[in-house]
Amino acid sequence: MSNYLLLGACFLLGILLRRLGRLPDNAAASLNGFVVNISLPALTLTYVHGLKLNTGLILPALMAWLMFGIGCGFFWLAAKALGFSRATTGGLTLTGGLANTSFVGLPMIETFYGRDFLGLGILIDQIGSYFVLSTLGILAASLYSSGHSISAQAVIRKIVLVYPLSGVRYCAAANAVRIPDLAR
Repeated sequence: MSNYLLLGACFLLGILLRRLGRLPDNAAASLNGFVVNISLPALTLTYVHGLKLNTGLILPALMAWLMFGIGCGFFWLAAKALGFSRATTGGLTLTGGLANTSFVGLPMIETFYGRDFLGLGILIDQIGSYFVLSTLGILAASLYSSGHSISAQAVIRKIVLVYPLSGVRYCAAANAVRIPDLAR
């Protein structure tokens, strides 16, 4: 539960510092860059190596893909039935079909299941949610936006080429990288 208190405290502290003018305009981009480029890879290397790789990990990694597919179908049907605009349909598809499995999901996993399951959560996040967002999410955003579109063929090629290679990369990292437990 302390993870949620820390998350809430940081959120409130950020609002307070922003209102007091103590943070520069680009503070969010700088902090996000640090978290995405330093903290999340370090967390990945720390916990993924503890996973025992087996076929039982395939379904959790594919859940984000399944949920996004169900969300796409549901919001497409809802848009037809209720007459939503393209922008509304796209926004609902992206926000209802994707999850924040890093910043909110990992503290939830640690709180409810313990640190032993963080490796599984990272696997779900990196091979599941991240790739859905960076492939199908971009495709959906492009299709529902009023701006330029992207090639569906390019997205499919990325899924076919990048997704399996990243899975191999994470499997190799899980087996090859052994980081000593510094908490002892």
